[in-house]
Amino acid sequence: MSDTSQGPGWWMASDGRWYPPEANPSRPPPPPPPMPPPPAGPMMYAPPEVGTAAGPGPAPSPYPPSPVDEGAKRRRFAAYVVGAGAALMVGGSFLPWVKLNAFFITISRSGVDAGDGWISVILGGLLAVVAWRLVAGAARRPTAPVVLAILLSLGAAGLAVFEWVDIENATNDISSEAGLDEGIGDAFDFGTLVSKGMGIYVVGIGGLVGVAGAIGFLRAPKPA
Repeated sequence: MSDTSQGPGWWMASDGRWYPPEANPSRPPPPPPPMPPPPAGPMMYAPPEVGTAAGPGPAPSPYPPSPVDEGAKRRRFAAYVVGAGAALMVGGSFLPWVKLNAFFITISRSGVDAGDGWISVILGGLLAVVAWRLVAGAARRPTAPVVLAILLSLGAAGLAVFEWVDIENATNDISSEAGLDEGIGDAFDFGTLVSKGMGIYVVGIGGLVGVAGAIGFLRAPKPA
């Protein structure tokens, strides 16, 4: 404050005195000092793009997606079919193979009771192991287990046919020795008393299913 101007920028107030430039209320404030430049180097954080959620997302896989092996799917299904054949072979061994109907009484014997059913049990158990190997090796398309599966299945089917023919021949022999085919065979046939049980048919079907599954395993497309 002074009674006279002290230089440029001094201004006179209403009281008739002069004031320095920094005391002028109409003067704009000085600009803030400039910000220091950011340090050189890569940015540690990039702001999220517009329209996307903030935060890091899942990293993309560097490997392309592998194509679906349709052949492996078919071979795995065929291996399960082989396993179903093995289950039929084992289950049919414990079902009746032969039935005797006399005086309203039915006597049945399963395959394991007759003894030969244990053969189909062993064949079915081995086929189940082979089916498991086929399921595990569906992508590699092994050949040796398939051949073994066919042999085991054919063995069970052949056993069922042998037992069927054996029971049929035994029935005919008993009828001939009893003389039921001479005069009274039409009225009282011994063959109606002895019948083949469903166990033989189940074992035979299991063998055929195992063969079909093994062939389907071989016919599936080869891996690329």
